[in-house]
Amino acid sequence: MKIITAIENKKINENLNGIKNIEILNSDIQYKEGILEYLEKNNNLDLIILKENLPGQINLFDLINEIQKINNKIKINILINNNYFENYEKIKNIKYIYLEKITIKNILKILNLEKEIIDEKNKINNYKFNIIQISGNSGSGKTTFTAILLKIISEIKKEKVLLIDEHKNKILTKILLKNDYINILNKKEIINLNNKIFLLNTNYLINNKINILEYLNKIKDDFDYIIIDSKNNNLNKYEKIINKKIYLLESNLIELEKAKKYICKENTEIIINKKNINSIDKNIIEKSFNKKINIEISYNKNINLFINNNLNLKYLNKKEILKILKIIN
Repeated sequence: MKIITAIENKKINENLNGIKNIEILNSDIQYKEGILEYLEKNNNLDLIILKENLPGQINLFDLINEIQKINNKIKINILINNNYFENYEKIKNIKYIYLEKITIKNILKILNLEKEIIDEKNKINNYKFNIIQISGNSGSGKTTFTAILLKIISEIKKEKVLLIDEHKNKILTKILLKNDYINILNKKEIINLNNKIFLLNTNYLINNKINILEYLNKIKDDFDYIIIDSKNNNLNKYEKIINKKIYLLESNLIELEKAKKYICKENTEIIINKKNINSIDKNIIEKSFNKKINIEISYNKNINLFINNNLNLKYLNKKEILKILKIIN
């Protein structure tokens, strides 16, 4: 089934593309006129899924008429969240569907494809997650690197990111919450810092006997990225849902030996962190692990200024920020 979406949710669009029997032809379209612009170039598709209140200057019914002028065989599913949808005029090939919340599961349900993605054994949907694991040995810079990722995603990409802090001492959580650390951790599952950065309160979930993986499965569509700052290299409980693993490596002989038992076994991207003039040459590391290393991050003498000044990105080198953006993208 060839589909385009216009639902203001690019993550659901990406996830649909990995489902059996579905071919997503374009990234999610963000405004009504964009649908017509796409169809003028390619109208060989089966279905358009769009939100009733999608932004745009054109009236919804005028939009439908224009679509049907281009190709009257295209089916249209219009997602609405009001209670008077029964009063809409019935038009051939148009289906109005009430959805209280647009989620990947709900869309697959209306497409009769829900069974394709449910893994009953693990109760985790078997489709793409934007979940990034940051691992490495103690002192490799995992927490600082995670903090930089959070700020780049929220401030430069302007997207929502959820942090899972797996450190025993919750170092990054304490930095982000400051004096409110104790009070907040006793009250909520999700902590909203600034409408872009959120914390998953794993302590609260564990104390209230809430399964973390099942909870993530319910809320993951609310975020563009989920970043896990792991406790050294121990992250087995998230193994099934991680789709990008980053291993931070300081390039000295001791750290190379420590890393071998993790990197050789995992499908992991190695990033050389804290590079300086005394670091081992990248070619030697690539030969040791039989892996291509695409990114090296130099030691930044201003990193303490970044950490001590509310994680302000102005203290970081712009070239290094661009390297990290490349990782995210």
